[in-house]
Amino acid sequence: VGAPGSDVGSTLVLERSEALPRVYTVGRVQLEPDPARARRKILDTAFAPHYEAVVDRPLPMLQGAGSGLDSSRIVSSHTDRVVIDATCGSDCLLVLTDLYYPDWEARVDDTPAQIVRVNTLFRGVHLTPGAHRVAYLYRPRALRIGAAISIATLILLAVVTLRRALAPPRRLP
Repeated sequence: VGAPGSDVGSTLVLERSEALPRVYTVGRVQLEPDPARARRKILDTAFAPHYEAVVDRPLPMLQGAGSGLDSSRIVSSHTDRVVIDATCGSDCLLVLTDLYYPDWEARVDDTPAQIVRVNTLFRGVHLTPGAHRVAYLYRPRALRIGAAISIATLILLAVVTLRRALAPPRRLP
């Protein structure tokens, strides 16, 4: 199309330099379970989303703006799975700017981890100092319930069919 800031016909190409990356870490969190108050906090001009986050659940105390050693990169991304390599010099919150939805699960180094709602929209997990592999996995509850019902129905159908096949033949009067 064109370089940022260039005018291409009737289209102006702009680059938003302050936009958040898809995945990043922060060293400070504010707890605010109420969505309306959380929105007010993130819309406040003093809020610095590159360095702090508003979360809906308590996390271990995060102080400071990170160690400067923090890094994160997406290893793979699919509709039902996002894998991230992250390194933190001190406790941090890894933020994935994909939409928060309750059917997502997280694993940090193959151990289940709690997902918190970040800045009312995004997903985050707490990380301890060091290098980590984080996997977000989409596991829809409705699909699991539907699969369990289907399996139970198949087992019941097999039992009824087997009973009929093994039952002695009925005599007609």
